[in-house]
Amino acid sequence: FGSYDWHSAVNPAWTLVKLLKLRPDLASAPVIRQKLNDHFGATNIAGDLEFFRNAGNFELPYGYAWLLRLQGELRSWDDPDAKRWAANIQPLATYMSERMIAYLKNLRQPVGTGVHPNTAMAIDNMLDYAMTYDTALAQTIRERASRFYTNDKKCNTAAEPGMSDFLSPCLYEATVMSRLMDRAAYLTWLDSFLPALHSLDFRPLTEALGPDFVENPQAMSARSHIIGLAFLGGKRLSELASVLPPTDPRAPVLRRLAAIQAAKGFQVIGGVGYLGSHYFATFATMYLLTTRT
Repeated sequence: FGSYDWHSAVNPAWTLVKLLKLRPDLASAPVIRQKLNDHFGATNIAGDLEFFRNAGNFELPYGYAWLLRLQGELRSWDDPDAKRWAANIQPLATYMSERMIAYLKNLRQPVGTGVHPNTAMAIDNMLDYAMTYDTALAQTIRERASRFYTNDKKCNTAAEPGMSDFLSPCLYEATVMSRLMDRAAYLTWLDSFLPALHSLDFRPLTEALGPDFVENPQAMSARSHIIGLAFLGGKRLSELASVLPPTDPRAPVLRRLAAIQAAKGFQVIGGVGYLGSHYFATFATMYLLTTRT
């Protein structure tokens, strides 16, 4: 249906579901529901499940985690259409959850790249679904995240961002662990994991970058990712601010840095055409949700 790839079909589906939940009075709501009704039809999802049973590691873990984020959104929505869609999707979600459990258990160390295979991003995407609807997946996430990240110190901020990154490995790990650790223990861990905000070591996480950061103008995919990084970097900085104590002086600084990064993303959102527009709305929405009061 015009999507660049499978996970980029799931991304905007989640975005549309989220927007409908927040704004059921949208003028476009009827047509959105019609499209979702078509795409979430039982036979369509059964076809996806049949495909994935024979697709090896295709879309594992990124697409799998996005599907679980979508299913968590549907199952938590008290809406007749959403209940029907969630029932149709549940067999696929169950299969992908079981595969993710095996994947995490067999992972010797977390993937810390700034693109799709990143382990912290996969955990972040499926955490709400797991905590609410899937005890086995939630237990596996807690066990593996503790093993992977609890002893981490001095994240290598100097390596960020890579030329094709659309996420910050350091910030994703930092915010994911805020949801999995005791608050007091987390704040102590955070101080040893991320450098001080005023330090040169933290500066790479503050830069508001556009596609020109990628020197090769022909590297359109990399340029697309750098724009995506503006939104996800803003999302992570905003979320990090929200987990700090209300009186922590770092919180307003982090919110300001988040706004600066996201503003850069909106400024250049059309800079790479469809190569970016097929997912920028999702990343922008994820950032904007962190600014709601």
